[in-house]
Amino acid sequence: MAGRLLACCKTVNAALGNLSYKAKLQTVVNQRGAFVCPELGGAELPIAQVSPEEERFTLVVADLQKRGSARPRKIGTLRNTVNSVFQNALSEEEVSSLVALLE
Repeated sequence: MAGRLLACCKTVNAALGNLSYKAKLQTVVNQRGAFVCPELGGAELPIAQVSPEEERFTLVVADLQKRGSARPRKIGTLRNTVNSVFQNALSEEEVSSLVALLE
């Protein structure tokens, strides 16, 4: 979350000057309390609530993109891949719902 705020907030980028992206991110992460955007007059930014299913879907998509051309070609292999991303901790229903989202 902090990385997206850092990349989008021109004021924070300007204030931190020529620091590397990693140093800027570390500055924001080390800040105590909620991140306050200077452009919003000190108002706290709302934290987006992401459902566990959306988070799982994002992780699966990232894993499939990382695989490139080695991604699974059959539904059964895709189910095994989805399950392996979560170290076989998902139930059959959860795997099925993620596969359905991918279709």
